[in-house]
Amino acid sequence: MRLKKRYLCQIIVLTNFIVSAIVFILAIMFNRNIFNNIVVDLGCRPSYLFSYRVYTIITHMYIHVSIIHLIMNMIFLMLIGMPFEERAGSKKFAVIYFGAGILGILLNAMITYSYPLLNPDIIGIGASGAIFGVMGAYAFLYPKDEIIAPLGPIITKVPVILVAVVYFLIETVYVLFFVQDSVGHIVHIGGFVSGIYIAFLLKKYELPKKEEKKEKTGMSMFDKLASTDELKNILQTIKKEDIPEIRNAWIEEFMKKVVCPKCGSKLKIWGNSAVCKCGYRVKL
Repeated sequence: MRLKKRYLCQIIVLTNFIVSAIVFILAIMFNRNIFNNIVVDLGCRPSYLFSYRVYTIITHMYIHVSIIHLIMNMIFLMLIGMPFEERAGSKKFAVIYFGAGILGILLNAMITYSYPLLNPDIIGIGASGAIFGVMGAYAFLYPKDEIIAPLGPIITKVPVILVAVVYFLIETVYVLFFVQDSVGHIVHIGGFVSGIYIAFLLKKYELPKKEEKKEKTGMSMFDKLASTDELKNILQTIKKEDIPEIRNAWIEEFMKKVVCPKCGSKLKIWGNSAVCKCGYRVKL
């Protein structure tokens, strides 16, 4: 049963492949230096934040150093991002993805300038900070959800909270031991924490929707339509479900199976009502 569309995550993945394809083709056709120049211009150095190149807080999320780097990030984004967007909706996904990507690179700048053991002006590229943000937000909002994810050499379905904890601990070890490699471990930690923080704010200040209020207060209407054991079971599920997205999906399933209590014909949704050809009508 589909809860929500997940078009934005797919668009982001497709855009990353298109951008990388253009960059790699230009580098192959003309000169390897073109690729290096693009990385320098669109990747994000901490020093860029105090110049006109501040736009790199966004563009760095679309630049990858190799095909392997790109594919690994996009696979992980699909495994984490698509179910999260389905669960939380495209708006929340967008705010958390781009917000965590930006805050992760900003936190990286603050920390690298504060510690002399770290390279203070290394270029940051890739979508991993934003992806870690989605992971953190997903684990915070829906910790019991299960997703397909790689845990070491094994790819299996596990609770998202387990995936988040494992990857967060691994990145924390790298950061604490000042590991200097080609991976932005501080960006990963910054994105992860930022994703949780943004999700917390969205959850705290989210206003109840009128539709959700109506669903909670108008359950008596569904009692009249629950004419079979199957519909009664679905109705009980609707009444017990606290997560709006899941409850809405069950309501859709209920309305697909419900029939007119007068003539037994299929009801059709018309505006905010369910109507039958015999003239029966009930407001939803």
